Amino acid sequence: MSVRVIGARAARRALARLTTDMHDTMDVVAEKWADTMYEGAIADVPIDSGDLGSALEKRRSGSGATADAKVGVWEKDEYYGQFQEFGTSAFPAQPFMYPNAKKANKQIRGWVREEFEKKVEGG
Repeated sequence: MSVRVIGARAARRALARLTTDMHDTMDVVAEKWADTMYEGAIADVPIDSGDLGSALEKRRSGSGATADAKVGVWEKDEYYGQFQEFGTSAFPAQPFMYPNAKKANKQIRGWVREEFEKKVEGG
């Protein structure tokens, strides 16, 4: 006796596309995370001279399963950003990075869902 599954070929093709779709989704989500984090940090950074805000950068690397996004200050002259973020014994913290990372992190599942729905709908 044999069993014939109707739609099995289509299901196999859809599963084969899943890896590509997932990689594409991770690229989009990493970019959205970086944009959200960067825009929030720019809006919240304490402004004295403006140097710290202008030193904030988005960096992206990898793609697909290794998609990575970072927002930060990598210029040595702007080392004091850590003191703004965490405070010192003389000055209170004025966080501009962590609250925005937390905000962006909360949106990841929604972005993944949104991108998968686009893929299912043929987008």
